[in-house]
Amino acid sequence: MSEMDVKRSSGFAATSTLVLVMNVGGLLVLGAVCVAAIPAFCKMYAELGMGLPVVTQIVISIPRAGYAAIYILLLAALVAKEFIFRDWGITLMINNIAGLAGVVWLLALVYALFRPLIFTPILSN
Repeated sequence: MSEMDVKRSSGFAATSTLVLVMNVGGLLVLGAVCVAAIPAFCKMYAELGMGLPVVTQIVISIPRAGYAAIYILLLAALVAKEFIFRDWGITLMINNIAGLAGVVWLLALVYALFRPLIFTPILSN
């Protein structure tokens, strides 16, 4: 292995580890928000008596234990892949895909939970 390959490998390893830590932190925060905030949104929408879009109904209908199980499985998969794949390029790619998927999920969650509050007053006028 040449010196350049060693430097590249150590660079991939450091970057992959950093992205892994960011993904795990993001999953923990997003999981806590889902478990804590979704029941509050359910109560608020019930008190307001608002008709909810299908996307919001789907997000609200998933039980808290379901969200917890999903996030625990994702965390386990992210950590396990560090031990399964020895090629740091592959682990970095998987970490980046997981990070992108987390951002997409966060945007979908925010859209589903806040859409009725933002657009309902406009549509009712």
